[in-house]
Amino acid sequence: MPGYGWDGRFSARFLEKYKNAPLYTLDKSTEVRGAMNLVVTILIGLGVGVMVELLLPGHTLSELLLAVFLGIAGALLIRYIGGVTGWFGTEQPESFVASAIGAIVVLIAYGTLFRRGKRRAGK
Repeated sequence: MPGYGWDGRFSARFLEKYKNAPLYTLDKSTEVRGAMNLVVTILIGLGVGVMVELLLPGHTLSELLLAVFLGIAGALLIRYIGGVTGWFGTEQPESFVASAIGAIVVLIAYGTLFRRGKRRAGK
């Protein structure tokens, strides 16, 4: 390409073309805040999964782990969907409330679709 040096130096033509281009930097505090929000979302899903499992009768380790994983999956899923659709930002308080609601919805959906137990003869 004429005007573009390949030896690690920028040519005058390249610098002239991109002199007004914005420079984006990622602040370390933004990086840490985003990671902490993700950790809090995972903890919300974990807490909801544990609470739901402890409120229901009959506890086994596999059911507890399943409830925890479903709670975390629901919390992360609704956080992702809300961020992509623009319903809320991932750093807003609404995302944490939505994470709890998402975890509960996934656990309820799993319970209604794959419920094991005795059904009444009248139903």
